[in-house]
Amino acid sequence: HLPPIHYRTQSQSVQEWRTGGVVLGQFPGYEYQCETVSLHSGDKVLFYTDGVSESENADAELYGRARLREFLENNATLNPSQITEQLLREVEAFRVVDANVQVDDTTVLVVEIR
Repeated sequence: HLPPIHYRTQSQSVQEWRTGGVVLGQFPGYEYQCETVSLHSGDKVLFYTDGVSESENADAELYGRARLREFLENNATLNPSQITEQLLREVEAFRVVDANVQVDDTTVLVVEIR
């Protein structure tokens, strides 16, 4: 439900898609917005849940979408599995770990266009 982050190989730039919405299937009859995005060979698209972007460190600072965009830009040469593994390690290291606190779900999907 958060807008995906798109790494464009041709321009070596990162952009956040503009269209988001609620979780699929959560609200019957919800009308989703549409967006057309051009994809090219080598582009990567990062889908993630708020458990990634809203992870907090000891200073109550969020991992945030800007840090996520920067992460993808800095790691775009990796394959999707490597990006996913590296991102999950980075978020885990960033996050405050407290055994008594429920951590939000953390889901990441990286797609590479062929």
